[in-house]
Amino acid sequence: MARPRGRKRAAAVAEEDSSKPEAAEAKKPAARGRGKRAKASPKPKPETEYFPEKRNLEDLWLSAFPVGTEWENIDKIKEFNWNFENLEKALEEGGELYGKTVYLFGSTEPQLLEVNGESKIVLIPIVVAVDCPFPPSDKIGINSVQRENEEIVPMKAMKMAWVPYVPLEDRLSRIDSLKTKIFTLGCTQRRSALRHLKTERVKLFDYCMPYYMPLNPPEDEDDTVVNIIYPLEPPIVCDFDWEMDDYEDFADEKVKDEVLPEDEKEKFKEFIKERVRERKRELKQAKEARKKAIDDMDPKVKEAFENIKFYKFYPVKTPDTPDVSNVKAKYINRYYRHAHHLISTARIEACGGVADTRRELASHVGPHRVHVASTFPPRLLLPLANPSLQGRGICSFPHRRLHFHFLFLLLVEEEIGSWRLGARCIIPPALLLRRSPEQGCRGSPRPQQLLFCVGMEVVLHEGDAKDWVYKGEGAANLILSYTGSSPSMLGKVLRVKKILKDKGQPAPNCIVFSSHEEHLWGKIPGLLESVKNDCLPQAYATIVMSQHLGANHVDGGVRVRVSKNFFELAGKNVLDNRPAWRVNASAIDAGADSALLISDHTLFSGNPRGSSCIAVEIKAKCGFLPSSEYISKENSIKKQVTRYKMHQHLKFHLGEISKTSEYDPLDLFSGSKERIHMAIKSFFSTPQNNFRIFVDGSLVFGGMGGGADSVHPNETEKCLEDLSKVTGLQLSDFIELLSEAIFKSGVLGKLLATQKLDDHDIEGAIHLYYNIISQPCLVCKSITDTELLRKYATLHSLPLDKSEKIVRDFLISATAKDCSLMISFRPRQSGTTDSEYDSVFLDSVNQSYDYKAYFIDLDVKPLDKMVHYFKLDQKIVNFYTRNGEVGGDPRDPPKGGGPSGDTKVQLQH
Repeated sequence: MARPRGRKRAAAVAEEDSSKPEAAEAKKPAARGRGKRAKASPKPKPETEYFPEKRNLEDLWLSAFPVGTEWENIDKIKEFNWNFENLEKALEEGGELYGKTVYLFGSTEPQLLEVNGESKIVLIPIVVAVDCPFPPSDKIGINSVQRENEEIVPMKAMKMAWVPYVPLEDRLSRIDSLKTKIFTLGCTQRRSALRHLKTERVKLFDYCMPYYMPLNPPEDEDDTVVNIIYPLEPPIVCDFDWEMDDYEDFADEKVKDEVLPEDEKEKFKEFIKERVRERKRELKQAKEARKKAIDDMDPKVKEAFENIKFYKFYPVKTPDTPDVSNVKAKYINRYYRHAHHLISTARIEACGGVADTRRELASHVGPHRVHVASTFPPRLLLPLANPSLQGRGICSFPHRRLHFHFLFLLLVEEEIGSWRLGARCIIPPALLLRRSPEQGCRGSPRPQQLLFCVGMEVVLHEGDAKDWVYKGEGAANLILSYTGSSPSMLGKVLRVKKILKDKGQPAPNCIVFSSHEEHLWGKIPGLLESVKNDCLPQAYATIVMSQHLGANHVDGGVRVRVSKNFFELAGKNVLDNRPAWRVNASAIDAGADSALLISDHTLFSGNPRGSSCIAVEIKAKCGFLPSSEYISKENSIKKQVTRYKMHQHLKFHLGEISKTSEYDPLDLFSGSKERIHMAIKSFFSTPQNNFRIFVDGSLVFGGMGGGADSVHPNETEKCLEDLSKVTGLQLSDFIELLSEAIFKSGVLGKLLATQKLDDHDIEGAIHLYYNIISQPCLVCKSITDTELLRKYATLHSLPLDKSEKIVRDFLISATAKDCSLMISFRPRQSGTTDSEYDSVFLDSVNQSYDYKAYFIDLDVKPLDKMVHYFKLDQKIVNFYTRNGEVGGDPRDPPKGGGPSGDTKVQLQH
């Protein structure tokens, strides 16, 4: 036999030879002449390890790419061990989708959920299954409120495709992937490659939506709104409605607002006209193309589209994951619209019940058309009013409790044409899914009912202005109260924006985010979208502040549209009621096209006939002394004397007030009933703009938003007489009632905790502000203290995300320090046991009172106001350090102790 060549062949021959018996014998070791050794005890066999058996379709939901999710958020989907057994059971034998050809794609929905007892924004994965014999589409839509134009591109352009899914049990076998009936929308783009792509290209993935052209016309087919991005520095971003807006007036408003130069006005008008022509042409072409596509469609394909079904799957509830049962929505996206079936349990439930729900709402129907607001385009119009309350006065229109099995209804197909779908206001999900405002106030647990935030499809016209009267105002907004007879508006106030007269600019509140603010707040889902849709105030209040203050104490309100002449006439009507110094400083922004409609929390909804309501508004101010290590030694007085007290003496010196207030915020926030009593008593002599009393919605005590002077004793006596006549309460009774409600509700504890998010003080936070704007720190230039400079250097070395977190907390704290608390009371009717409100019992009059507590004025603070905060802080502290309390000897140290030197920290420009 020829000798094999090569190592492989040699090894093969050796193996063959060793298998022969004689070879085995030859390999036996030779016998030795000594005795055998004792055998070693055998090693124990390792115990068998058992791993949980994987389900056949366990990773199916993970294979469906979460389309439209930011790349940096994709890992957040795996923060929880989500379970989609409902999807698996639907595809397995006996399931609704078993044996059918289905196409799956993923998405995510940010929602505010309870996680380990805390409210947290959670990115919920959802899976949509399309029951169709062929792919529903091979295209991807790219659209968002930040983009001027919509794009429909092939999937492959975004590295996406329908990929066959092979179950776990078949992956080791040679299964023909062409025989599978499950396809998932996959993406071959890897995050590691993103750094090689341009930013604009990467952002396209964030705006992607699976495209589908239904047989029914799209909701925006007759839309008259065009998005405008006019190329200036900074660009003008706005919406123009060619039915509602006039070209000349629209351009004049932009010039008036100083966002458009006068010499650009004609170019701006032509630019808008061209965009309108383009949009009309696009809509016409799209309508014709859709009609032609349907006419040319193969009859079998058309039949398949007519019978197509969409199934939307939410994760099933498990002990390890947050409960998503209260945030389900049938809406998929603007192309697929609504799901036919909504599934969050292991059992598929059809999204029916429209007729049943209509019967349930039969007692509420009326002439007013409204739409349910959401993150997505509005998808339901219902006639909704409250005839049962029309004879009783107050009607809580935006907060009607609607008991739906599913969160959103689908109009039956034959009725869709009769409703005007679509609206310009898009509101984040946290605005529409709120617990009952009266829950959570330290009382007995009540059933948690979902409340819908309802946006009204109404426009306030010039003729409506006579029904709105002056209620009050702050630095940025003016409040109008409704006095007309419309049931849908009773018990409402309108919050309108103001502009500064000397600058023609919006009053100091944040309407448009700068690029730094977009980065600062961009990680909070829904906030940037709200800026584009002009609903930032309610979005910030409901998404951000409600997490800290409690959703049951925050009312975000809804936005309503107004006609051009409404604000002008309303502004003239209330002119005589406004404080003179407010009139000189600001006016209603007549160029606005919408306003915020909120419940009047000086009243109760459906107040029983003959029952009076008392409401107290308290601007509590900062309730703690800072202890930050970044406060300079020269300013250490801040750690001993409240900011409010020091500011009072500066205001007195400047002539802004005629008497310093006796109010001490530390008393109100102390948690002691006795000290709370002291704080409330001090308000009656010097309420300024910190304390106001309303009876049945009318102001009876306190300033009209200015509060420059103290209250004359006669005015206090008259107020107490009025209170006694209406309520039967003496001053001591009233103070006891208010103190007890504050103590029992615990709302000031939440407010104080939110204020204490500012743990760096402005003297530390200002350095992080300069980190964010990437500018040299102007504060450090004026400091010579080496120890202080070393501390500030550590702040400047912090990474950007840490700097943003500290500044974000500071701004949230600033909102909490400047907001107001509204507490309302009414006598509880005898024999009432099922009131939706918490109550306090007043021994002195042997009477129980319902009460509710809400925070108001929860606007976001502009980032660029950080410099103002720092300068004002230094001005207040320097004055108090030099002069002590006004009226004393300036050479004496202040009562609170501390240095009397005049060392200043200034911004060097």
